[in-house]
Amino acid sequence: MGSLPLSTDNLSSSNKSSLEESTASMLQEDDQSIPQKSIYGKIVMVNRFKHYAFIKRTDINTDRNIFVREASVISNLQNPVFLVSDKCQFDIIEGTRGYEAINVRVQTRIINDMNKSKHTSHIKFKKSKQTNATNIFQTTMNTVIGFVTEVMDEIRGPFENYRRFQLMNVDKEIISGSVFSKMTIEKTSSGTILLSAEKNKSAVRLVGELSNDEDNQQTIKLSINSKYDKCIDWAEGEIVRPDYNITTTSIYDALQSSTPIRLQVVVLDENEEIFINEYEKPYAYKMFIIADSSGTIPLIVYDYLIDSLKINETFIFTQIKWKKIHDKIILTTTSNTTISHTAHVINPNLHNMEESMTFNQMDVQQINTCFEEITNTQKQMICLSCKQNLIPIKGKEHLLKCDNCSKFAWSKLNEMNATFVLQIDNQKSSFSAVKDVLEIVFQEQNADVPLTFENFSRYYLTNGPWKITLSHFHRLILGIQKI
Repeated sequence: MGSLPLSTDNLSSSNKSSLEESTASMLQEDDQSIPQKSIYGKIVMVNRFKHYAFIKRTDINTDRNIFVREASVISNLQNPVFLVSDKCQFDIIEGTRGYEAINVRVQTRIINDMNKSKHTSHIKFKKSKQTNATNIFQTTMNTVIGFVTEVMDEIRGPFENYRRFQLMNVDKEIISGSVFSKMTIEKTSSGTILLSAEKNKSAVRLVGELSNDEDNQQTIKLSINSKYDKCIDWAEGEIVRPDYNITTTSIYDALQSSTPIRLQVVVLDENEEIFINEYEKPYAYKMFIIADSSGTIPLIVYDYLIDSLKINETFIFTQIKWKKIHDKIILTTTSNTTISHTAHVINPNLHNMEESMTFNQMDVQQINTCFEEITNTQKQMICLSCKQNLIPIKGKEHLLKCDNCSKFAWSKLNEMNATFVLQIDNQKSSFSAVKDVLEIVFQEQNADVPLTFENFSRYYLTNGPWKITLSHFHRLILGIQKI
């Protein structure tokens, strides 16, 4: 097997001393602060740059991985670090962000091959490729071996090209991947292997930065720096693809799912594309109506994914989530979503098409109304030196001054943050505004009036009614005109 029990015998004297001090400090913790002791698990993801990892418990059946810092290791072979597949014993405490592993003892490290899991076939590596633990640390801390299941079309940006893809590792876990390059990806060695691996269902080895997203889904980012860069390469040795079928969920089941899902649907309708420059991060979104044999649903699609879709054609979506908007459930793409075209023909069930179209049309709306209330939600600016509030200078509101230390600061008045209350269908609703939309109109009509919150709010409260373009989905004012 090549499994080695780990000890501190090979540590340098300085590292060994530091490790012993860390161990002693940890062992002095109050036992009452440790709710669970002597837990067993396996390292499933390592971030070598940020010095943390995630452990999957092996003593119970759970989908929730446990966060652990490198500093919590109290025994290791040559470095106080983790490697993927390390078998550990540890305690669990409740940290500021949930449960965290401490007092981690790495008991077994796989050197020459990998264990047979419940769901996968054995993996046998060539003996000529045997290596020591130090080399594994240097080359496989962010290495993933698996099978490419989905590859999205290449996106050509102004500075970099990129593709998204889905990978199934040997433990049947789905990992969302992104590969970036200043060159055309499909003309590089790594890009060619990526596309061939999906077609031929062959195993690949990826070297990149592993992390977990906000839904605790594993992601990997790869960078191709030259034509012959091998961040994607064929996996060495005999690797058998797990007996695993990636299931496609119906729209009905997707609305009940607590995790991102995979859909195969036909696109029936689309709404107007909306461009937003909010908080200096421009983005676009578009609402589509999609359908399968279980019914129809609105789907929000963001940015470059929009151009991937065509009406009356069928697509496979991965990493789709549901959201609740206006007391109704819709689906949205995520930062890990991939879209691929398929020739499969779907016979859609249109029993709820009218409801979907009604919601689709109600996102962007033009109304004639007045502002009921405008509230300044901008945070008070603080002096960096003495932490006191900065006070605007009368008549020169773009300049702020600290009463304590007399230092000045500059305020960008056109970046005020306000909440606007509108009367819509006899109900009051709160909206924010796309950056500069209301400020520009104010300055065009009041060239000689300083742009302060008082002048700004007075102008809009007393000069209605207004023709306002709204996005109900984002609760945003997109445009405004004087009637």
